[in-house]
Amino acid sequence: MDRQNRLIWADSLKGCLMYLVIVGHIIQGMLFEECENNHLWNLIYSFHMPAFMAVSGWFVYKDHTQYGEGKKKFWNIIQRRCFQLLLPYILWRLINGFLSGSNFIDSCIAIVVSPETGYWFLWTLFWINILFVMAQFAAKKLMKDELIIILMLALVLMGIMVIFDIRVFAFQYIAYYFLFYMAGYILRRYNILSYLNGWHYIIVCILWFILAWSWNMHELPFWMPNIPYIPMSLVQYIYRGLTAILAVIFILGIAPKYLNTNNFFRRYTCYIGTYSLGFYVVQPLINLMILDLFTDYVKINFYIAVCVVSIISIILCYIAVSVLTYNRYTLKYLLGKN
Repeated sequence: MDRQNRLIWADSLKGCLMYLVIVGHIIQGMLFEECENNHLWNLIYSFHMPAFMAVSGWFVYKDHTQYGEGKKKFWNIIQRRCFQLLLPYILWRLINGFLSGSNFIDSCIAIVVSPETGYWFLWTLFWINILFVMAQFAAKKLMKDELIIILMLALVLMGIMVIFDIRVFAFQYIAYYFLFYMAGYILRRYNILSYLNGWHYIIVCILWFILAWSWNMHELPFWMPNIPYIPMSLVQYIYRGLTAILAVIFILGIAPKYLNTNNFFRRYTCYIGTYSLGFYVVQPLINLMILDLFTDYVKINFYIAVCVVSIISIILCYIAVSVLTYNRYTLKYLLGKN
């Protein structure tokens, strides 16, 4: 499969995942804390962000040689990631703080100290990219296989997270999602999915569904017993990680086959995937505006309301992102596109 086709299915896949992000946020906006008891919400959240990270890691392998060929290219990739991810994150956090009436100083502090309060995915992906590039650069200097350094870094990050339970600077997200970024890289590097067939993917999907049905963001399934001498936080990370990686294997395995067809759905999802950052940053603001209009409908039929609001949200996001693409400054600084 050539580079262009790989990018087509990847953008289409990101578009599908972004729609699930919007649906998940709609459910959360309707149910608030009760969303954790909703099976659809749990199914979506069991894999959608890990899948985003895995897709990013899948495609980082194609550029692995350029990361370690000298300091100039090393700093070039750092600079590019700053413009693609960090700057849009900062600007949208400031915009969101202004619209919500927050104090400017408090907003600036929260951008660094509490990224999980808004647009955390951009912050997390940025630092995972930086850590990955640093690991590859270090491997080049040490003349070691870069995967060895990457695996060591992943163990260090998770070890710190489990032992010290750090909850500032979104470190818990960086440590956790680094694993899926690395998983995508490994799946691509060793072409692991080429060894699987249709029956394998059916089994993987069934296993994911069984685990995801009991998935909860903060608790282990009721049927899982305590394991002596192993921290429950570690068991929870393993359970959540296993559930997500099963979904990632299934999605990355079938996406190239079913998302490369030339039809309206693929073209539509490709556009969303190409500007997934834009859809990600504008949808919280749009959801906030439209959710109040459908409060009464939620009481009549919850899932119909979710479908209707999600469709309206994706259409309005499409319009908003399209408007931002027409200006080169908003395209570059707010959408991270050069």
